[in-house]
Amino acid sequence: MTELMVVVVIIGILSSVAIPAYKNYIIDSKIAEAYSSVDAIMKSQNAYFADRGEFYSLSPNPVYVTNSMKIESNPDWAEFGYSIPQDSNVFFSYQAYAGQIDNSGTAVDTSTITGHSFEYSNSSVTNADIDASTSCNRGGNGITAEAAGVNVQNNLNWVVVTATGNLNGDSADQQCTAVIKVTQTDPTNNQGPASGGFVILHKGH
Repeated sequence: MTELMVVVVIIGILSSVAIPAYKNYIIDSKIAEAYSSVDAIMKSQNAYFADRGEFYSLSPNPVYVTNSMKIESNPDWAEFGYSIPQDSNVFFSYQAYAGQIDNSGTAVDTSTITGHSFEYSNSSVTNADIDASTSCNRGGNGITAEAAGVNVQNNLNWVVVTATGNLNGDSADQQCTAVIKVTQTDPTNNQGPASGGFVILHKGH
């Protein structure tokens, strides 16, 4: 009887260690997709900038953050080019927020090249819709482009690429895992755009 109790205790201890470790492994494996895909989109943004002298805003794809997602047909993405192949199974919804500040320090509203609207550095870059009536990372749960790393100054072009996923499947907490990366020009020199590191918000949610 004593031996059985010892075995039960050992199994309990092992479970208490193994289950959280396994959950973290699953979360990290999903986030690895976001790292790879955000980098792919950012490489396309750099190529677009080299050709056009500005970055390109991409609407969320997929539109809704669910537990089963695929990259959808989307006119923005079709015009820009699908950095992630269409119909790919994904754990995250991807979006790009592009902005421009002119030589007087004023945020530019509209691209003179494409006619598309630019984003503002004080706008949230982590909002995502779970469905038509529920969203995550709004208000205090989100951050702005500036908080993500955009260094506001004259003659600036910037883009924030985000990946947003509801990794724990809970929409009630209105939090989702967000993986964020910023690329921006340096107006003080003639070098090309430079990227910062990844920012992760609400990991595991």
